[in-house]
Amino acid sequence: MTIAPKLGAWQPPESVSREDTIARSDVVLAMPDLPLRETEDIFRIHALGLDWDLGVTVYEPADPARLARGADGKTIGIFLLHGGSGDYKSMEPMAKLFAEKFKSKTRDEWAAIFDGTDACTTPVLTFAEAEQNPHIVARTGLIEIDGVVQHAPAPRFSRTPSGTPTPPPTVATPIESVWAD
Repeated sequence: MTIAPKLGAWQPPESVSREDTIARSDVVLAMPDLPLRETEDIFRIHALGLDWDLGVTVYEPADPARLARGADGKTIGIFLLHGGSGDYKSMEPMAKLFAEKFKSKTRDEWAAIFDGTDACTTPVLTFAEAEQNPHIVARTGLIEIDGVVQHAPAPRFSRTPSGTPTPPPTVATPIESVWAD
């Protein structure tokens, strides 16, 4: 199986042959299974004037070092929603399959696989990595204000440029000068 090189605007294929679908599935299924830890939780949300109890099953690698983490250090993953008790039976094997196969590679290994393709993927960077990222650097996505690197204001428009934000006031700043700023 090969991943198509990036050639501009992505267009879905007219069709995907049965053989290609089987080949892609075989590649995924051939990845080694990771030992999983399974936990369950119930949480309540309030929506549409009603309280909803949602039961969830979490599948994650048994080895905590294999957990994917975002730039804030929190774990990240895939959320699958099923349509009810009958649908649950088909979703559980799929959720386990995603957990076993998706976590079989590190973030950097997946990024290398998808680099230069038309797949809509991007790694979650640490803040230190974001400071060096060519895409962010080219677009001045981060700025430094009083020695603190932070996100630049967004959105930015060419016809109505915004100024550089000022640092927050100190405790000793008179309130009149804060309002005048």
